This record gives sequence, structure tokens and C-alpha cells, in this order.
Amino acid sequence: MRGVLSLLVIGMLILSMSAVPGVTATTSTTTEFSSVVILVSDNEADVTLAEKIAEVINASIVITKWGVYEENVTAEIVSLDPDLVIIIGGPRAVVKAYEEDLEALGVTYIRAWGSTRVETAIDTINKISQMFPGFEKKARVAIVHGWDLAGIIHLRGKKFVIPIFIKDSSNVSITIINRFNGVEIVKNKQHEKIMEKVKERIRERVKNVTEETIENITQEIAERAINLAEERVSLAEELVNNMTQQNVTIPGVIPLLENAKRHLEEAKKAYEEGYYGRAYGLAVASKNIAEAVIRRVSEKVDEKFARDLAFKLRVRVRVLEKVALRLQAKGANVTEILDKIEQAKEALKNNDINTARQLIAEIEKELRMKGK
Repeated sequence: MRGVLSLLVIGMLILSMSAVPGVTATTSTTTEFSSVVILVSDNEADVTLAEKIAEVINASIVITKWGVYEENVTAEIVSLDPDLVIIIGGPRAVVKAYEEDLEALGVTYIRAWGSTRVETAIDTINKISQMFPGFEKKARVAIVHGWDLAGIIHLRGKKFVIPIFIKDSSNVSITIINRFNGVEIVKNKQHEKIMEKVKERIRERVKNVTEETIENITQEIAERAINLAEERVSLAEELVNNMTQQNVTIPGVIPLLENAKRHLEEAKKAYEEGYYGRAYGLAVASKNIAEAVIRRVSEKVDEKFARDLAFKLRVRVRVLEKVALRLQAKGANVTEILDKIEQAKEALKNNDINTARQLIAEIEKELRMKGK
């Protein structure tokens, strides 16, 4: 909201980067950012990547639930007064509605992502390198299998280590690795063969290689997997219940949700019996099924946003009110804005869409001015 960076500058920056995730840009752009916010979902890989990058570039992090639009998130971002918001993750993880909010409020942002967490990490590292020259010299990289929860959790306890997620040895970019101060290979029994191939591939081409072997599935890792699954199942159930209350039916989600719950209960039972590997596997399955439910509900919400303008405007008014109240808490005079928000609510209550849209446009303009 500072307005320090013009859209032209950030546009030039983005144009200097390749449109294909994972390909390094050939043009370098240097820009000073005094306040950076990273917006990321609570996906374990993406949030770890965000935390590690934030350590190096001194950014704040705002976390949203995976696949869900949370109305308070935009207000939290605005309250941090960012020059730039970096969205890490694709539009299914960090939904596109956040981009619409940021654009409406004049907040400069870019999104770094790919079709998988592997590609997201590479695209993010490439874009951060373009925007923050010297970024790589302040950190090491750690190569870890992208679906190795134990390895990812292990990295969260290490400082100034940027994760590069892989699926197999062909995903490893020697060019990127060599830009950093060194590389660690994190492996366990679950992905031992793949990581050995990675080590073999980079051993003669990369300097300063270290290796860490961690226990495969410990009690702690199993418990963490169960907690993650519980969070996803709880969210999926909440979303399905909300849709049911709105008389919206989504075919197939109820059986999926019940399946996720069943896997979670079996995971808890296995954990109590000391079978941590089995508990881990069941918990991961539960989490994945719950995320499929969340994805289906999110798609339905997207459809509702697209076809029901009144619904979309009601959500927008609530978000703008939260933004205004955050600014008020920081000392801004938003009395007139709050008055217009009440007028917009009344217009929507009376189904006066045109008046509501006009008021919302005025509110957004005034909020942009408050942020300068």
C-alpha cells in the first residue's frame, strides 16, 4: 500500500523473467524493497519454503488455509504496509481472489508457482534471485524429496537453508545449486534410492556438498502427520457443512469426507499401538483425501463468485470493512469510508447492485489513498 513501487517497475521485473516456471531469467533488475510480505498457504512444503526465504530477505509471512479464501487475510496483509507481496503457490493453494483484493487496493504483488511443489520451489527461487541480488550468497540449499514430510520438518529447524524439492533425480538443477554457498542432501530410508542418485549426479559438479540422514518415520513425525490430517479434515468438514447450509450440493464430497475421517481414525489407532510408519501413511492418505474435498468445494465457491454478483459484492464489502478497521487501529481516519461501507451494505440488502458497485469502487479508491 505504500505506493513506493510503480506498476511499471514491477511489470518490467516480471517481463525480465521467463514465463515458464523453473527457467532463470536472463535480464537482471535491482529494486529496493523496504517491506515485503510473503503470502503462502499452510501446505507443509510451500510454507517451509516461505519461512526459509523470509529469513534471508527479512520478509513477513501471512499464512492462509490451503485452497480457501479467508476474509481476514487481505486485511492482515494491508496492515503490514508492504511494498511488495510475494504469493508462493498456485491458484489452487492460494486462491486467485487474493490477487483481486490486492489489485483493487493498489498493492503490488507477484505470484511464484508451478504445477507441483517441485516447480513452485524452483520458480520462487528464480524470482527471488531476480528481485534480491546476492540472495543466494546468504544461504545454502537443501535438496529434499518434495513429499518427504520428515525431511521437510527437519529443514524448518535450520537457519538460512533454502529447500529445493525434487520428485526424482532428473529434477535437480545444477545451475541453481551452484549459485548458493553449498548444498545439503537430506535423505531417509523412504526415498533413499532417489537421493543416492541425486548425490551421484551432483557429486562431481557441485562444490561443498554435505549429507544428512534422518530417521525415517519417528513418533514425532507420525504425530505431526496426524495433526496435519486433522486440520485438513476439520476444514473440509466445515466447508462442506457451510455449503450444505446454503443448500449447495457437491456430488461425491460426502463419501470422500467420510473416507478421510476413516483413514484419520485408523492412523490414530496405529499411532496408539506404536506402528508409526503405518500411522504416518494413513494420515497422509487422510490429508490428501481431505484436500480433494477442499478443492471441490473451492471450485464450487469460484463458480458462485462468477455467477452470483451480489454474493461476490457482499464478500468484497466485508473484506473492505476489515481492511478499514485495521487501518483505523493503526491511527488512520476512516470514518467516511466506514460510512460508505454501511451504505454499500444497505444497497446490497435492497438488491441495488449498481449503487453497491459504485460505492465499492469509491471505497477501494479511498483505501488506496490511505495506504500511500
